[in-house]
Amino acid sequence: MRIVRVMRAVAVAFARTGCITLEVHVNLLPDGSGTYGFSINIVSDELAMLLSQRGNQDINEMFIEYMESHSSAGEMDDLVSGLPEGIELIDFGFYLTDEGLRINLFYSFDSLETWNAYAAEQGYIQLSMNESAPAANGEITWSVNLKTDSPDLLEEMQDNPEFNQQLEASGGELTMQLFMRGPRPSPATNYADPYEKVELSRLDDGAVVFTGPLTLLAKGNFTARFVGAPLSAEELAAKRKQMIPEPSPQFTKFLETMKKLHEKMELYKAVAQATVDSRFELHVDLVDTEKMMLTAVRTYYGDSAQYLAERDLLLLHLLPDLKDNYAVEVKSVTGPDGRAGVEVRRTTRNPIPLYSLEDNVRLRRDNDHWVYRFRLVYWLQRGNPVLGLSSEPTLGRLIVHSARPIVGSNGKRLDGNTVQLDVSAGMLAADSSFIVRTQAE
Repeated sequence: MRIVRVMRAVAVAFARTGCITLEVHVNLLPDGSGTYGFSINIVSDELAMLLSQRGNQDINEMFIEYMESHSSAGEMDDLVSGLPEGIELIDFGFYLTDEGLRINLFYSFDSLETWNAYAAEQGYIQLSMNESAPAANGEITWSVNLKTDSPDLLEEMQDNPEFNQQLEASGGELTMQLFMRGPRPSPATNYADPYEKVELSRLDDGAVVFTGPLTLLAKGNFTARFVGAPLSAEELAAKRKQMIPEPSPQFTKFLETMKKLHEKMELYKAVAQATVDSRFELHVDLVDTEKMMLTAVRTYYGDSAQYLAERDLLLLHLLPDLKDNYAVEVKSVTGPDGRAGVEVRRTTRNPIPLYSLEDNVRLRRDNDHWVYRFRLVYWLQRGNPVLGLSSEPTLGRLIVHSARPIVGSNGKRLDGNTVQLDVSAGMLAADSSFIVRTQAE
């Protein structure tokens, strides 16, 4: 239920001056298909006034950006494309109300088995339904059962300072409502089993409502009954259409945003994979104490090879200092495995003063030694998606040669004047450094 936690964070962040109510909505048909959804309602005059000035579309864009930045990679995309077969997202959006804000997340499913398997993975509510034999008048009783079992989520909420402020403002309890609908309306009486600390009510459309403290989210068992004649094929089709309406403008906007996000993520994945496939090789030659020459070679492979090579060239042209100080060579190559690639080689025209690299290369005197610290992340763009990979991939190597003897390093010694460090994604993500110690005189 990771996305639920993100939604809860959104709700708490924007409801510090109001009251929060959680609603769970269940609607089942005789064949076990149906819909499940929940809404977070924020009642706040201050929030309503603030958001009404922005409009629904602007609010959805704002909140989607917030949720994307506060969720892990792919989590938002999983809302749409990561669902198992038989389950579909039918509504997700942020809706202005007269009292504040309403956040919806609704699914449809083709069977109770499909839903319960997914719900078990996500920490959602488990559902079941029993059908009685027809009575003398031909009517059937459907008993719909709903079980809550989310103690971890409730504990997480109670540990949140903002949540506790809400709890204190509401007199010690926040409210949860369970709305249950079945194949037919509920009877006028005996429509649900009583439950401790829960108020039962029946809506005009035959829905059964359980209202109680939010603590029921941790553990609860609720049963409602629905009575009527069996549904014909035409009635079943009509109810299914009614249960799954056309997408709202807000949900349509969300789907468009998610499509763009998915495309961006696919590009990021391609860039990251191409970066792993194209190990760099950097040669640093310490020509004197405070200056160095640099040769950087990188061969890109894969679908993004041309894009990455062009990006390197564009960077050189956009930064005149780089363009003037480097000789650049680009050529097509064939890798050891036969794949086509693009090699980009750039070499400094003149020695680079170490001070011009600021914090990325540091030099200090330690008695009879000079100690160089090469900050690894400098050699790869900070925003490169490869930094989000696991620590295993080796991305390349940094080779440092010094005219003076090298007396120590955290890299591998190649000879008395040369050391090498194999650079992994984990090193870059941790902002590690390559340390080289030379004789001072």
